[in-house]
Amino acid sequence: MIDVTVRGFTLSNAGDVWEVDWAQIREVVAYKGDRFIVDDVCLSILVGERWLEVHEDMPGWRELVAGLDAHIMGMTPSSEWRPRVVHPPFARNEEVVYRRAEL
Repeated sequence: MIDVTVRGFTLSNAGDVWEVDWAQIREVVAYKGDRFIVDDVCLSILVGERWLEVHEDMPGWRELVAGLDAHIMGMTPSSEWRPRVVHPPFARNEEVVYRRAEL
């Protein structure tokens, strides 16, 4: 489950909970995950040294994508990356949609 706030989001999965501020995000990779019959659009989000994985069937997905679009300056908008990830079907179509410049 994904809960989005003005400051970031909380990801709860299998008893684990991660709280993430927007400013902590270092990289975001969009791709399509193979679920045998259907594919899911997924995001891998690098926070510190940990990758967090989320997918479009999780509650809060739409709010997370909207939050990333609104709060992560320099990120490719979801209206641009999503069509490239979705098509063609049954291909991973991985794309780095945000990478923070390190000083």
